[in-house]
Order: sequence, then C-alpha cells, then structure tokens
Amino acid sequence: MIQRFPDLITPEWKIDRRTGKVRIDFTQNVVGKTLASVYSMRPMEGAPVSCPLVWEELTDSLNPASLNYLSIHARLERVGDLFAGSLEDR
Repeated sequence: MIQRFPDLITPEWKIDRRTGKVRIDFTQNVVGKTLASVYSMRPMEGAPVSCPLVWEELTDSLNPASLNYLSIHARLERVGDLFAGSLEDR
C-alpha cells in the first residue's frame, strides 16, 4: 500500500514526519498481537469503545472518553453503523 499510495500512506512513527499521511502499522499484523476491532470495549477506566468516526467529528472538542459502553448504543441509533458494508465494499 505504501508503494502504491506514497502520497497518502507512510510507515513513519514520528508524527511531525508524517504530516498529511496516514500511518499504517503493519507490525501489528502478526500472530499473538491483539488489536481493537470496531465497537470493542477497551480495558481502560470508563470502558471506552473503539468506534469509527466521520472526518467532521475529528475536532478539538472530540472527547474519546465520551465514546463508551454507556453511550455507544445511542450513537449507533443517531449516526448508524459507520462500519456497515466495509467487508462488502471494495
């Protein structure tokens, strides 16, 4: 993916060296690594939920802690399942 889309994707760790690009961490794709899938609770205080967002939600006022096990059902009713169809769409 990095070779195909060099203007969009980078393996770079340092944030200031990947401005305008998305970091894809291919090192997580190995046996034994655990990743948070969509709508999975994280083992942290308040039980935050891994949740897909739309670009417009990525603002300074976004509070990741507000996406938790108490609020996720209301969010799904309000915005729908943003992950729906991702396994069918190419």
